[in-house]
Amino acid sequence: MSNLGRDGNNYQYAYAAINESFRFYFHTFFGFDTSYAIHYRTKDNIDSTCTIPGRNLDLIKKEKLIRYPVEVQTPESGLTLNIIDSVHTAVLGIKTFSPNITNKKFRADISKYFETIRDANTLNLILDLRGNSGGNPNHVKFILQHLFDEPFEQARACRIVKNRHKEELLTRTRKQWYPWYGIGKFKPRKNNFNGNVYALIDEGTYSAGVIFSSVLRKYNRAVFVGDETGGNPIIMAGYLIKTSWELPNTKIQFGSGTLCTIYDDLGLNQGRGLVPDHMINMKPEDLVSLKDRCLDYTLQHIWGKR
Repeated sequence: MSNLGRDGNNYQYAYAAINESFRFYFHTFFGFDTSYAIHYRTKDNIDSTCTIPGRNLDLIKKEKLIRYPVEVQTPESGLTLNIIDSVHTAVLGIKTFSPNITNKKFRADISKYFETIRDANTLNLILDLRGNSGGNPNHVKFILQHLFDEPFEQARACRIVKNRHKEELLTRTRKQWYPWYGIGKFKPRKNNFNGNVYALIDEGTYSAGVIFSSVLRKYNRAVFVGDETGGNPIIMAGYLIKTSWELPNTKIQFGSGTLCTIYDDLGLNQGRGLVPDHMINMKPEDLVSLKDRCLDYTLQHIWGKR
């Protein structure tokens, strides 16, 4: 775990990386073998062992397509919208803030979705941020402008190192004005949503995904459901332009943050991710049945408040 990217002592994002790309990390650290001894525990709490043959990547991909033939095709924007008329609820999936489309097209899609939400007389909006590993903070700001009816603050300050020999944050660093990172107050959009907001989060919610969540939490604008995020909602490292360097002798490339952004009162920093209001743990059988326990819980919660 110590070799995987994470936010300080918060291991949530490292767990997310393993869950998402276990095959890659296992191959990187241990390589492939011709057979594997698997020790497992059944749902009836019985310990057992079996041996299975190894597979190369081509066979693994082929078997995956046979076993799971239905795959949801996510649009290039990473946005999905589903209206559930029976509970006057919209589910807006935001899988990334780094879409494979232009910034102009992404914003146009967001505006279109919020018009659809408004036209459907939606009372509840579920924002699915699970697995959102981040992207452009300006996209965060633009979507947030559709969720507030008063001016809001995204980030309190950006700071860069001025004296690397100091240990205390405020003497080690100085303020730097970077509007890119959401410094200042922002006005809401005209077609904003003023109903109830629920945010689904998990260990894969990171970077700009956590920035988005942090602002909602700071203003008590959403009820959070799911698991603790992989990133810290109070303070976060980042970069402006240069993202990687090269070691002079080995020529190994490495990345390093060049600034930190403060999103809320530093006294609130516990060194953890954003902890949801309703903790929902996915169970192993959910992976087989494709049951979305987190979304189901949220819909039941909404139904119970009717």
